[in-house]
Amino acid sequence: NNEGVILITKDIIIDGDGNTLSVENVTPDESDNAKRASVINIQNNAKVTVQDLVINAAGAKHGININSAAVKVEDVTISNGIGYGIVCNSSTLTVDGLETSNNGWGGINVDTNAGPARSVPIANATVNESNSV
Repeated sequence: NNEGVILITKDIIIDGDGNTLSVENVTPDESDNAKRASVINIQNNAKVTVQDLVINAAGAKHGININSAAVKVEDVTISNGIGYGIVCNSSTLTVDGLETSNNGWGGINVDTNAGPARSVPIANATVNESNSV
């Protein structure tokens, strides 16, 4: 789904300044993981930078879910999601400093459900899950 606890549809820089973003009570139907919201959902061709942030996605589907957007991830840690740390769907994802761990489905998923893939250059990433990129 395209729901996010934080929904981003415009250009923005999110600078976490080393802080942790955690979520609680993500969906009332906790028995259906496909209906859960992601922590951050980015869409509508937004150009977004997420930097210097720790995302504890416990209870959420994905840490960052990207649909038809351009996203830079710099010095970000994503853990404990039910799904992937990051889903990149028909988008551009640039990674420079990422660590993922303990995400149920894997670290990074690159998909083309919303159209052709753009690009996913990755530099400096530690993806600890077995189902990744």
